[in-house]
Amino acid sequence: MKKPGLDAMDPRILDAVQRHGQLSKTRLAELVNLSPIPCWARLDRLKAAGYVRGYHGDIALERVCNVTEVVVTVSLTHHRKSDFDRFEDHVRGIDEITDRVATGGGFDCVLTVVTPRWRRSSR
Repeated sequence: MKKPGLDAMDPRILDAVQRHGQLSKTRLAELVNLSPIPCWARLDRLKAAGYVRGYHGDIALERVCNVTEVVVTVSLTHHRKSDFDRFEDHVRGIDEITDRVATGGGFDCVLTVVTPRWRRSSR
């Protein structure tokens, strides 16, 4: 479904940026089959309109330190707005939580947690 203000080429540009991150003008233009200058102008317009929030590096954290990534499901006891707000405020301050998704159905939230890998003591 097309959003207002987007034409047929814009989603192709957004898809390329989402898949590949920051690209040179030439490479982005090749991926979407458009000449570099108009392609870059479109990307600038999409950024200015807020369609691109930013860029990030996908760090191989396991190469940097000894960590475990865990996916955790959370069910809140109460489902009042104040309960969800309090939960969100709490988890927002925990650096080990790298991603959170609110869900419906059986769970209220799914968290991705990165934590130091533990070792069993040898007794």
